[in-house]
Amino acid sequence: MRRRGLLGLCLLPLVATTCDEAEVEYEQINGTDLLSIEVGVDDLLDSVSTELSSNTGAVVVGSATADPGGGPAGTTHTVSVVVDADYADQVDLVRVIARADGREAVEFSLSQDAFDESIWVLEIESFATDGEIRTDTLAVELLDVVGDTDPGAEGSGDTGD
Repeated sequence: MRRRGLLGLCLLPLVATTCDEAEVEYEQINGTDLLSIEVGVDDLLDSVSTELSSNTGAVVVGSATADPGGGPAGTTHTVSVVVDADYADQVDLVRVIARADGREAVEFSLSQDAFDESIWVLEIESFATDGEIRTDTLAVELLDVVGDTDPGAEGSGDTGD
């Protein structure tokens, strides 16, 4: 699994060129779901979790966890997202947007488990200047490709027979 820096690491742009493929457009299908990570504290903290809700907040569609929930600069945090099996086929990408005061937001895409489409994982490393203690916020986004047909989704034509 690749380790990625959380806020403070220079990210090198990755450029891919395609000639015949249209750019994929995604829409967020969950609500505003946040995790908070303590950076620069002395000890490793217990994991933090949140429920993931539908865009209206009416339905719980999964959960997100960061483990550990905080620690010294240089701590590797595992961010795990589990989408309820009833909704997993609607999620085409999971992204985390990391924000900290005074820093630019950084986006990370999670990797989907090869054998269980409901599980997404990312390892990120927290960075801080000497003596800096802060709380970073991770916004979890469940994304669906606009215009695709998801099996079992309402309006997909799948009657379940």
